[in-house]
Amino acid sequence: MFRRIVHANDGSENSLSALRAAIDLARLAEATLDVILVAESFPNPGLIAEAVEHDAAERRRIQRRKTIAERVAQRRGVKIAIHVFAGHPVERIVQFAFEQGADLLVIGATEHVDLWERIFGRRSDRMTHQASCSVLIVREGGHDAF
Repeated sequence: MFRRIVHANDGSENSLSALRAAIDLARLAEATLDVILVAESFPNPGLIAEAVEHDAAERRRIQRRKTIAERVAQRRGVKIAIHVFAGHPVERIVQFAFEQGADLLVIGATEHVDLWERIFGRRSDRMTHQASCSVLIVREGGHDAF
């Protein structure tokens, strides 16, 4: 089945469902599970104060996601390795999955669509096309099947 699973978590409800699914799959397959959290850079660093506030808020969001992932994994008896990176989420996640030799990438479905995503496609769509492994996209509540 799967030996190495990577889960990318953006903090959304769909992402939480994907985390649960990834943990359950890792337990069933006795696979290694890596969780990747990507801190996004401030899109327009025009004002230093805004950039500093954005970075502080992003650190808090990352810490919150990390804590949730650790708690869910611990409750389900699965060991996880959490990796935090900065940068463009799609590129960083796809690169990490490739570098880890992942058999499966588990992500939450993208719900919101901004102008960038209308032009270039949703993040989840782009990851399915760029990833070198299979990709499982989970919607909120989709983990209940496991």
